[in-house]
Amino acid sequence: MRETEEKQQSFRNGKELLEHCIRTLNANQRGESGGNVALYPVLVIMLGEKCAEHVKYIKRTLDDNWNNARFLKYLKVVKQGDTWQASLIDSSEDYEQCEWESETAEFQEAMNKAVVEMLEADEKIFLERNSVKMEYVLDATEEEGREYYDLFQITQNELYTGELKTLYLMLDQRPKDGNVRKSDELLQYIKAKRKDNAETIYLLSNFLKAGSMLGEKRLFENYRLIADIILLGGNRGGEASFKTNLYNGIKTVSYALVRSLLMKLRK
Repeated sequence: MRETEEKQQSFRNGKELLEHCIRTLNANQRGESGGNVALYPVLVIMLGEKCAEHVKYIKRTLDDNWNNARFLKYLKVVKQGDTWQASLIDSSEDYEQCEWESETAEFQEAMNKAVVEMLEADEKIFLERNSVKMEYVLDATEEEGREYYDLFQITQNELYTGELKTLYLMLDQRPKDGNVRKSDELLQYIKAKRKDNAETIYLLSNFLKAGSMLGEKRLFENYRLIADIILLGGNRGGEASFKTNLYNGIKTVSYALVRSLLMKLRK
């Protein structure tokens, strides 16, 4: 009993939880024939133009770690007038070459189509099809950040009730162009709008432990961090004990906290 309580207590500490997750992920990768695979169908949804330009860093990390990553889907969602339009990238392309298609479709329609295409893949591709992981990414400095958050809240996968929905909010703490103000205002809006603790929101900041900033040339590392969290929560053979702790509530994940852990994961 004491051992179980100590293990659960460690999960309340973000660093120790991530260390445990990464150790388990690496053990699974060594133990599974054919390497790691995504357990669930995964749809990555980039909300707005600012974060969409960094999608290749998420895709690269997932491609490098999951053998079935080419079956995952990626959407860019932007507001055009009173509608939400979505475009797709070809998940079979190399990450350096991936570009958003010029053709767009209504968001809900595009989302449903992407989910159906993943479910139509060979039954061996995804071992768990009762849930779909919906991974939303939003730059907090987007001018229409509140509307993007509202979209995240109200959007539901019409094919499943058991979707696993997560929002990754990119906070820009650089004191220019009102970035700090925009990030703070959106956080306050989210705090006021959240109905319960069921939503899962990760806050990723470019503010480093030493007081410096993660500049544009290294901002990609936060997007790779998003991919690592996706890996930890959707990997085949993972332990339910720590996966449960990855969901529900607002969680802070800083680059400074996990810098060394990310290096271990990629060895």
